[in-house]
Amino acid sequence: MSQEAFANTIGMDRSYYASIEVGRRNVTLCSMSKIAEGFGVTLSELLEGVGDYGRGKQDIASVTQRPSAR
Repeated sequence: MSQEAFANTIGMDRSYYASIEVGRRNVTLCSMSKIAEGFGVTLSELLEGVGDYGRGKQDIASVTQRPSAR
């Protein structure tokens, strides 16, 4: 699915979603919840390992770029 199609699916503007994905925006919990729902994961699953950024574990961009496991 394209970035634009995904953004439309979750009710978000493509350029806003793109700016979140590359870290140019501070994302709200509401937007993170929409993204998590779009990937078919919980907000907790989406954020898993985020506090470990820079320590060899996944960051939010790596989570948003993988296909849904569900």
